[in-house]
Amino acid sequence: MIFAIINPIPNSKIFIISISHLKGFIEFI
Repeated sequence: MIFAIINPIPNSKIFIISISHLKGFIEFI
């Protein structure tokens, strides 16, 4: 959820994946 606040890019598929999967969040960084 914090990632959503830090990254204002709603047009990112990885962004949506990061919400469902924490692993995707780490992989994005």
